[in-house]
Amino acid sequence: MDDNKFIVLTSIFFVMFIFGMGSLLVEKPLSNFLNAATANVSADKSFLTISPQVCSLSNTPPNSCPDQKVKVAVFIRNDKTDLLPKKTVKLSTDLASVIINPSDTQITDGGGKAEFSLTSTSVGTANLTVQEVSNNNNPITIHNTLSAEFTP
Repeated sequence: MDDNKFIVLTSIFFVMFIFGMGSLLVEKPLSNFLNAATANVSADKSFLTISPQVCSLSNTPPNSCPDQKVKVAVFIRNDKTDLLPKKTVKLSTDLASVIINPSDTQITDGGGKAEFSLTSTSVGTANLTVQEVSNNNNPITIHNTLSAEFTP
């Protein structure tokens, strides 16, 4: 092997070695600088909002709600509170008369938000449960829970 090739290969080896050791020894390893394609969903940092929380089925004040619909917005976030797009969210309730539109499963938009609309054919309190189900083998239940009350 000729001396110039040897010097070039040795230099490349040492540069790679120093870069590798440097990334192991720095306070923040290289993995913290690179974003993974799949971000971990935080059950604590993700949340849902509901409006209105009390809805009159007769659509008369004081608890009237437009078109007798309750709007639910779910925000999926990671541990760093970054909103996560393209996550599959499933909304369920324990009140059998509640109808979830357009579907009980939605995909979060670019802002990490999924929107649902609830209506009910009878009075009662609907306790809501939200799961992030992108990974079917390991669904994540969001800790923040709310309820919608449908009154006569």
